[in-house]
Amino acid sequence: MRVKGCVHGAVLLSLAACGGKSPAERIAEHDLERTSWEQTTQLVGEKWIASQIPTAYAHRTLVTALQELAAQNRAIGSESIDDSSRARLQLVLARSKKFTERLDSAIADDDSSAAVSVLERAVRRGAK
Repeated sequence: MRVKGCVHGAVLLSLAACGGKSPAERIAEHDLERTSWEQTTQLVGEKWIASQIPTAYAHRTLVTALQELAAQNRAIGSESIDDSSRARLQLVLARSKKFTERLDSAIADDDSSAAVSVLERAVRRGAK
């Protein structure tokens, strides 16, 4: 009896540790978080171009976005998901990172036309 209880408890703990989510659910969560940071980057760029937020705030927000995208990349590396899904997630994260870096660079240079270009290119690509 006691062994069964221990085994049952261990199974519950392991499910709780990985959230009990399927690989598809974990992939969807990573996609959602990446998309959220892309949208944040887009909004920051639009608001900065319109002079509705200060440069320092825009920069801090984009640095946070870059940190979170890096954390996502590390997390994906340790996820129990198939290799093709991992590769796809890492590819779109790399694109998101590049988009955020380019926008941050334009803002740091106080170059609104470059920021507009970065945003337009992201819209054309469909994957920021």
